[in-house]
Amino acid sequence: MVMENYLVEGEEILAQAGCFYASNKRLLRYKKHLKGEELDDIPYSHITSIGVVRNTRRGLIKAGVIIAIIGVSTLLTLIALKPALKSTSDLWSNAAGNLAIQRLPFAGLDLASLLAPLLPFSIVILALGVLLIGLGVFLPQVFIQFRTPGLTSDTEAKFRLVGVRKEASLNLVRTVRQQSMAKESELTNVRPREIEEIKP
Repeated sequence: MVMENYLVEGEEILAQAGCFYASNKRLLRYKKHLKGEELDDIPYSHITSIGVVRNTRRGLIKAGVIIAIIGVSTLLTLIALKPALKSTSDLWSNAAGNLAIQRLPFAGLDLASLLAPLLPFSIVILALGVLLIGLGVFLPQVFIQFRTPGLTSDTEAKFRLVGVRKEASLNLVRTVRQQSMAKESELTNVRPREIEEIKP
């Protein structure tokens, strides 16, 4: 196990969920990337709370808005161009008839009919955009957040447990809570004289 290289003496892993490991001393987050390895940890005494967070999926909503705008603009452009292309086709047909060149392949071409296949396509794009917006709003991202004071938003984002099986998540959270309570009770059981001796 790779984590064994990062454990201190007397430390053992009690639970694991995704890239999070709960040991008997701290909560660790270990990720291996193409560029290297990433290790973060929080001592149990620093964890102030563990919460379930529901966030709207902003990425999906942004993508949905962009796709919906493309769909609407394409649809409006097609609707606006259709009469102009129809009149252009009529003028071309009249000119071709007057010049007696009806035998040419483009003489009777209806330019407005060329846009007909694009109309359902733009409606599908618009519907896809609306669907993505709906998914982003009504199917929020749910994750477990380990909170500790003094962390920046970027560092706090690292301590989000997301995309892990429910049983593994619950087991990890249960272990972290048990270890946190054990560390807390150890601190409360220390006598004032012992605290003074601990102070530098």
